[in-house]
Amino acid sequence: MLTAFQRVIAVLALPLLVCAGGCNQPASTGHDDDHDHTDEYLTATAWSDDLEVFAEFPHLIVNHAERMVLHLTRLPAGSPVDSGSLSLLWSDEAGGTFVRTVAGPTSPGIYLVDAEVPTAGHWSLTVTPEQGGVPATLEGIHVSATSLE
Repeated sequence: MLTAFQRVIAVLALPLLVCAGGCNQPASTGHDDDHDHTDEYLTATAWSDDLEVFAEFPHLIVNHAERMVLHLTRLPAGSPVDSGSLSLLWSDEAGGTFVRTVAGPTSPGIYLVDAEVPTAGHWSLTVTPEQGGVPATLEGIHVSATSLE
């Protein structure tokens, strides 16, 4: 029988398996293929001593609101973060920052974020639950100036 933590890990691994199928195009080293990548979802995972954050999001474009789905799990218990707001600190490589707050989960462990990033580049997203604990930071989130990047 699986422990609660093992069940949560199994559930969180499922989107990775689904996303691993990609766009069913042959792998390439460049962007010379003939289809649009803006409909693909990207994933990122971060851990702290208290928190696991698994994020699913589309290709992010400057000043376009895009829906991110954040899956939050309390560690080491493996239980979903089921209440409270989140503070989201966005930081870019040039030192720019901005903060957003998400009121609460839409279902246990699931927070929906409308991400609208002001400049292109690589961003970090530090997620801090209202209830405290050690924040977790998603690194290297790419934001493009246009949909063609």
